[in-house]
Amino acid sequence: MDVMQAQILKTPISWVANVRQTRTKTITLKDAVEAIIGQKNAEAIAEIRRLQGEGKTADAQKLKKGLPAIMFAGTFSRRNCAGLIQHSGLLVLDFDDCRVDLKETLADDPHAVLCFVSPSGTGLKLVIRIEPAANAAEHGESFDVAKTYFRERYRVEADPTGRDVSRLCFASHDPEALFQDTGDVLHRPYRPHMTTHDLIDNTCNVLGDVVVPRLPTHTVEEILERTQPTQPGQRHKQLFNLARGLFFECGLANEPLPALKKIVRRWFDMATPKI
Repeated sequence: MDVMQAQILKTPISWVANVRQTRTKTITLKDAVEAIIGQKNAEAIAEIRRLQGEGKTADAQKLKKGLPAIMFAGTFSRRNCAGLIQHSGLLVLDFDDCRVDLKETLADDPHAVLCFVSPSGTGLKLVIRIEPAANAAEHGESFDVAKTYFRERYRVEADPTGRDVSRLCFASHDPEALFQDTGDVLHRPYRPHMTTHDLIDNTCNVLGDVVVPRLPTHTVEEILERTQPTQPGQRHKQLFNLARGLFFECGLANEPLPALKKIVRRWFDMATPKI
């Protein structure tokens, strides 16, 4: 069978002309694959990778904002979570600064549909099959399962922003992108009783009268280690990453302030030699 005729390629998803646009257009997964393996974005991507390689990250980011962007999670009336019309049963994982030679390994996973090199050339994007989500919260729950699965199986860490159902994925240029018509769906765990995920939406807005934490996917020690600055000037950025990790990945939204202060003090103790 010609893989480019596979049924899954007919899956409708949304697309925007660039990150400044809020108006969406419905395309198919096949359109997205052809845009990635074709020449349409080749020149822009080559320039982005050149700038990235020369350390001109700001210039590369500016150019990247002009690229088309794909919303693999489904069709949207507008570019936000509330605009979700129909979920596609797809989830894109962004592995920043991941070894590009892992592409074939990740693409061979039974849940993988598409794997390609990111616009910067320093990471990988992986589209997998999940259970179609009824809302943004269910999509987020599938992301949590996928993030843990790929960390434990392949030792790669997905960018947490992928939890957002309306997350944009910049179109790239990778003539050697790998596609498979997989039949394996990564399932969310069955939960017969209400949990904190039922009380909070994908953006952590409260759906009840109390703030409840997400189910933890990382330990505090892991977050402390991962958010350490590696050179001077990174303190504010990494402190933000620490706060985000404690809230989203450790489930500490309801942690008492004194306990959180102790964690931050530990972070500073670890980071002091570098900042």
